[in-house]
Amino acid sequence: MDKRGAILGAMIFAIIASMIFSMPFSVKIESFLNSSLSHLNFSKQNVQNPPSPNVFEPQPNSASSTPAASSNPPPSPSVFTPQPSSSSPPAQQTSAQITPTPATSPIQNPITKPVIVQPPAAPPAPPTPPPLPDLSKVLAGNNIIASLPNNAVILLKPYHYNGKTQIWDDSYVIKKGSIAKGTASADLGVIVDDAYVYQINNQNFCDIIKKANSESNMRTEAYISQLALMWKYRSMMGQKACFGM
Repeated sequence: MDKRGAILGAMIFAIIASMIFSMPFSVKIESFLNSSLSHLNFSKQNVQNPPSPNVFEPQPNSASSTPAASSNPPPSPSVFTPQPSSSSPPAQQTSAQITPTPATSPIQNPITKPVIVQPPAAPPAPPTPPPLPDLSKVLAGNNIIASLPNNAVILLKPYHYNGKTQIWDDSYVIKKGSIAKGTASADLGVIVDDAYVYQINNQNFCDIIKKANSESNMRTEAYISQLALMWKYRSMMGQKACFGM
């Protein structure tokens, strides 16, 4: 520091000397005084305001779309001012900048008609089955019925289904040599799906009852004991299957 001050003083002295010898005396005196005052002010300013240390100043990114102009003054050393980069993500929109768009909805009439809810239509009724054939006429003079014991009473009970409901059709009372609609106190009840009744004629009565039994669409109900039933119908050993026995 002392060496640099000595060199600076010598340079100032040389300049002052050359000015003194090349100017008039009054001008030389005035220039000498001004130069001395300037030198004193410069030294005083250096003492009061020493040069600031080197401070890192971030430079704007080379990819920035708008480089800083060279004429702009450098930012203050105490404030870090990063410049936006073109590769940085866009700033998020703040809540104050969001302007919600109202959803469009049709204009509603404040005066509306009452809505009348119609009850659901009832399901269509199932088709009515055709009437059953009159077995008292179909089986008149049938050989199987004619071979029954004199005091035998068998009740034939057809049925059908309406959905899941079982509906009974007209019953028939079968005795030796006769069959008629009705009900009575019987020895045995033969319960059969009426789909098989439509197939019965005078010649195939036994075959239709056996078919219904084999297809699990027939069952029997004994109203007397099995022993009494076997003894009473012992004469029909080869024809008991015609009544499900």
